[in-house]
Amino acid sequence: MDGDLATELRLSICQYLSGEKATLQNLSLVSRNWLAPAQACMFEKIGACVLFPSKDDNTHSPAGLSRFFRSSPHLATYVREVQIVGAYSLITCGFGALYPLLNVEDIFEVVSVIPNLHILTIRTCEVNAGPSKGLIDPTKRCLSVRDLSLLRIGVNDFSLWLLLDRFNVVNLYVDGTTIYGSKDTIKLSPSYSVATRTLDLSAVEYYQSHPTPLSADVILSVPDSLKNFGISCNLKEAKEVETICVFLETSVPNLEHLCLDYTGIATEKIARRWRKSVKIPKEGTSFYVLVVYSMLTI
Repeated sequence: MDGDLATELRLSICQYLSGEKATLQNLSLVSRNWLAPAQACMFEKIGACVLFPSKDDNTHSPAGLSRFFRSSPHLATYVREVQIVGAYSLITCGFGALYPLLNVEDIFEVVSVIPNLHILTIRTCEVNAGPSKGLIDPTKRCLSVRDLSLLRIGVNDFSLWLLLDRFNVVNLYVDGTTIYGSKDTIKLSPSYSVATRTLDLSAVEYYQSHPTPLSADVILSVPDSLKNFGISCNLKEAKEVETICVFLETSVPNLEHLCLDYTGIATEKIARRWRKSVKIPKEGTSFYVLVVYSMLTI
């Protein structure tokens, strides 16, 4: 009887019991046929902690996570969500704690062994890549990742564009992130999928060493399919808001939600701005939601 059940049915039964860990553990011991679906529901949300400094680089690292999934392909098949979280050091540097360095190639390595990964979150680390590593093969793109969240990280523009170019992202969320000007001679333009629906870059700081904010490049490259858009614009005057609104209405006809943040360029690496919402007239715009942030003066 057990061998007659379809794999999809076993998975559905395990998903129904997803909140009962003890039951799933017992079910995984029933037979080999129940092992993979039971484990998948217990470990569908995987977190990788990148320790800095790490006492054991073989386990507490993206490379260790990749090896784990290679040794357990039956489990990797069912995983839909992964979080890579850097455990920041208690040793402070300047105004904040030291974050672990995470190479873009390490991120791609983790994703490559999880064929059905849909949600990827990268948090509290420094993401970097350089031309010495070589450009990622553009033919090896990950088509499964739909939601990409970059939370409280530091990243140079070169690394950011590599991520955007490699993943076929539908929803991109960036919060509490600092973007640095890349010193690399190789430059990449932002590349988004035609399926992209959400591009939230409103809570982004540009470090003072950044040569030019990337707002113009981003705005000029957004796809027609975009519905939700947030951008840090470093605007100076209210008329610039109107200019951008008119441009986006014309170039992105499906845009419904727009958030513009002109709280300025960060003066320190970990500096954050207090923000307030500014109401502006919506007459003449087709956006359902229009939010503009300016500096909060005390």
